Amino acid sequence: MSVHHITKRKILYIDSGQQLTATNNVFQLAIDSEIEEDYDMCSLISAQIPVSFYIVQTGSNVMYLLEGNQTITITIPEGNYSVYSFQSTVGPLLSAASLNGYTYTILFNNVFTQVDTGKFTFQCSSTAQTVGFQFPANNAVGEVFGFFPGTINYFTVDGAIQTLGSKNVLSFIPESSIFIHANFCQGSSQSGYTDVLSCIFSSNSAPYSTINYVNPQIYETAKKTTNLCRVMVFSITDEFGNSINCNGGNVILQVLLYKSPEQPSESKFNKMVQDYIEMKTNLLEYDLREKLELKNMIQSINQTLLQLVDKLNVSQNKIDGTEPTIQTTPQEESEAPAQQAPTQYFAGEETAAPEENNESTTPPQ
Repeated sequence: MSVHHITKRKILYIDSGQQLTATNNVFQLAIDSEIEEDYDMCSLISAQIPVSFYIVQTGSNVMYLLEGNQTITITIPEGNYSVYSFQSTVGPLLSAASLNGYTYTILFNNVFTQVDTGKFTFQCSSTAQTVGFQFPANNAVGEVFGFFPGTINYFTVDGAIQTLGSKNVLSFIPESSIFIHANFCQGSSQSGYTDVLSCIFSSNSAPYSTINYVNPQIYETAKKTTNLCRVMVFSITDEFGNSINCNGGNVILQVLLYKSPEQPSESKFNKMVQDYIEMKTNLLEYDLREKLELKNMIQSINQTLLQLVDKLNVSQNKIDGTEPTIQTTPQEESEAPAQQAPTQYFAGEETAAPEENNESTTPPQ
């Protein structure tokens, strides 16, 4: 679809700083102009989102420590972490939460003297009970530990201690999949994503920077609208549906509302096909007439040139004082009458000239 097919549209500029109410970064705004109901499609044109949200956020910072039959809830403090700050924070946190007095240590290879694998090694000081980590399926807290969401990972006995290595490379970058939801959006998506206006994939955005996004396929990613009115509600979540808190940073959205072009009916379509066929037929006939006229013109020019050549030959012969040579065929020569000998006149008598005798004669002796 091209913009030239759109006959009615409206562009909205959404600023979360002008919200009426906000709860955990779900912001509600009132549009200061009328929104007509016949705008049946919507799409995100562009977005500016501050990376003021944390790597570990409230609501996505809970995991469980398993010690034998005991399950201990561990809450990671909200904030941004590096490998080393996480190592020095979470290790003591696990030890303090242990119901059995176990000491937990997090190891990470020295990148200057050892191979960098991007993974942690976790150690437990006791082998008295089986210990492990359990990560919820509905958040990404396991990514900073190096494990998949929704998994249970047990330590293995290694001498006098138990150890557990990360399954995956650690992720200490801000959330890279940002879903923008709108209460008027009715998308044809899987369950849980039907109100998603757009999804933005940031490329390793650094903390406290800004994500600037421009939609390269505005009409291809458009969604249908539902219950469109002046009061609109937007929210920003991760891929698990957990709210992303921008901590006061303003989110700027540029949203397009438009009326989709009417599809031609079958009768209109047939008329369009007939008109097209008629146009192509007329063009072919016109092209054929042009070719015939050109051919006749060339023939006329050739005839005129031949006549001019004949006239020039006749004029040239008159100037030279010669008659034009008449070419005859052998048949015409044979049919021509024999040439008579010239007549000689002697003393008033008319006698025929003697025939020439080519034989030589000798006078008598």
